[in-house]
Amino acid sequence: MNTSMQRSFDFNANWEKIHAGLCTMVRVCQGVAGPDEKITTKEYQDLYFFVYSWCTRPEEKKKQELYEKVAALFQEVVEKDCVEMKGKSGDILLKDYLQRFTNFTSATNMIKNIFAYMQRYYIPSQMTNGDGSVRPIFELSLVKWRDFAFEPLKAKLLQALLVLVTAERDGEKVDKTLLSNMVQAYIKIGVPPVDNPVNFYKKEFQEQFIKDTKEYYIKESDSFIQSNSISAYMQKAEGRIIQEEALSQTYLHPSTKPDLTRACEEVLIERHNQQLQDEFQKMLRDDKSEDMRRFYYLLSRIPNGLNRSAETMKQFLTVVGTGIVTDHSAKLTQRAQLKDSSPLILDLLALHKKYSDILKRCMSESKLFSQALDEAFTVFINKKAGIFLMSEVLNNYVDGVMTGKERLADDQIYEQLDSVVRLFTYFNDKDVFYDAFRRGLSKRLLLGKIQEEWERHFLQRLKITCGDVYTKKLEGMFNDVKISNEQYVPQFKEWCDKKSAKLGVDMAVTVLNDSYWPTTSRTALTPTQEFNPCIKAFEDFYRCQEEKKILVWLYQSGDVLLNYAIPGKGKPTNLLLNVSVMQATICLLFNQQKEWRFKDIMDTLGTNEELLKWSITPLLYTKDRVFTNKGTDGKGKPKGPDGKPLPITWDSIVMEDLIGLVPLRTPKKKIPYPPGKPLPKTGTSAAASGGAAANKTEDEENLSQLLRERELKMQLALVRVMKARNTLQQQQLIAEASTQLEKFFMPDPRLMKKQIEVLMERGFMRRDADDQRKIHYCA
Repeated sequence: MNTSMQRSFDFNANWEKIHAGLCTMVRVCQGVAGPDEKITTKEYQDLYFFVYSWCTRPEEKKKQELYEKVAALFQEVVEKDCVEMKGKSGDILLKDYLQRFTNFTSATNMIKNIFAYMQRYYIPSQMTNGDGSVRPIFELSLVKWRDFAFEPLKAKLLQALLVLVTAERDGEKVDKTLLSNMVQAYIKIGVPPVDNPVNFYKKEFQEQFIKDTKEYYIKESDSFIQSNSISAYMQKAEGRIIQEEALSQTYLHPSTKPDLTRACEEVLIERHNQQLQDEFQKMLRDDKSEDMRRFYYLLSRIPNGLNRSAETMKQFLTVVGTGIVTDHSAKLTQRAQLKDSSPLILDLLALHKKYSDILKRCMSESKLFSQALDEAFTVFINKKAGIFLMSEVLNNYVDGVMTGKERLADDQIYEQLDSVVRLFTYFNDKDVFYDAFRRGLSKRLLLGKIQEEWERHFLQRLKITCGDVYTKKLEGMFNDVKISNEQYVPQFKEWCDKKSAKLGVDMAVTVLNDSYWPTTSRTALTPTQEFNPCIKAFEDFYRCQEEKKILVWLYQSGDVLLNYAIPGKGKPTNLLLNVSVMQATICLLFNQQKEWRFKDIMDTLGTNEELLKWSITPLLYTKDRVFTNKGTDGKGKPKGPDGKPLPITWDSIVMEDLIGLVPLRTPKKKIPYPPGKPLPKTGTSAAASGGAAANKTEDEENLSQLLRERELKMQLALVRVMKARNTLQQQQLIAEASTQLEKFFMPDPRLMKKQIEVLMERGFMRRDADDQRKIHYCA
């Protein structure tokens, strides 16, 4: 048997020593001990030994008795503190409460160490045996404080805290550390049997705090919004939310922030949501950026707070954009006005940039508002501008940028092209723009009026938007020109030198792959003898290079520099005429004779009346004309009643008119002549040529070609889907194929059904015998 157990132990005498030592510790921690009262290391060790000896005695009841005596001591100390605090209130109560609580916990922490042996063995064994009345010493002290100090004072403490918070909200200077320390005190005393310290804190403080916050801000917000503008109210609400979030982060428990923030949002935003929403359109109209930023900051915090405002923005932009298109449409009523349509695109680009910047600055590039912007632009971008499709107008602007007509600084070009691509994405029928851009690019490439870096930058943006398929042909056009310039032109020159072929002219031929370039009808033309050696030489050269390829000359796509010799005293003056191939052949005929009948020119060149009139008009009726129309009798064309020449129409030139040279007087060294435009027909001439139906315009031909290409794309998409899926319901087939086609155009379901029937006739698919809505792929 242990000798310490055999030795006698006086429980009462030893308790007196323990009690005296513990009381001294409490007084020291409370700061009320006498000058000679202190606990030395020797006394601390003795107290530990007394407790150790007590706990190692065999009498189990005595251990429980010691535990109960300590609990009674804690209760005695707490009750004394409570009595001294009951007469206090407000900040004084809070400060005294916190000070006494700090002193008490400091003392009990020391006492816990003295009872370390009990903590290590007796208390765990009792808790394991299911004795719920026993707990660790420090936790026991907190329970006593909660039951005998906090509970009697909790109403006064809560009231003092709420008054403190209200004073701070009212702008008074307060000691907010009191709030922070009280929060920690709430958490500390939330020990069992309380289920969770945070839940205790929420029940005893947070719930009433949130309720009081709502009441405070309901009263303040209702009063403020009645006597101030919405702009001022939003500024006030934003400040209050920021203030409360800072309060929750710095002085309250982290679990309070979500509930406090939600309470503020309910009262400051949801309660006045209608009034804020009603003001949003005015903010858009008056460009109030700061107000829009605050509006987004506030409304984005509540569920579905921005749905209505996004719809408002969409409707507002739709009205503004439609107004811009309508205003400019009044000035776009004739084909000739297309060249003056750039202001429309500039206004649309400015509108998009303005509200894109607003989304970035004020709305954090919100997906909801970005979608509203996109939907609004999609509405009016797909409207007609006068007689033109918007895609034509946009392509005209792109052409102006690429050729320098828009006079933009180099550092603005790329930004402007990127903006154009953003407008392009709103087209439902992107293939219409593609077709127009492709034709414009074709002209720029063939005329050499091209800035390759700008063009390739634009193509790259189109590729990112629509994929490789969209730009494959456009890139092929660039490659054709590059191959011709870097391979065919120098190789043809070497070939001519090697063959000793003397052409008499400098000749550069661009070989085009017909699968890349826009479809054009071949110009009916028999070139004059001056062209024949050049044509034959290149055909012989090309046969040596590409044996299996057929060369077809597109005279309408070329241009010629003619040397025009003006006779005079002494040496003749030489002038360069920049003309089309057709115009060049007309001019070269006059080397053979000085006058020609119009019908003889047409027969000699093997062309038709329309093309010849189209080409010869600039040479006859411009300022720098080289020919004159002498009429059928050689005396000139009749004039109008006022003595002025009649307007130029289809009938201004007739078959028997005699065309002659006219002396050219100009200080210019080089004169460019436009290729000409279709002449307006009178009633007689229109009827004679078969009416409008017999004379489709270039635009109508392009549209017909585009529709044929669409039909082919629809068929290809339908076959691709069926090849992958093998069997599908008709509606699902149309839906999946339409998804593939949306990057080019918005397919009409009726046309899709028609193409399904075409493919069935061609044997690519068939209907199910039992279910006519089901379609099978035929391999």
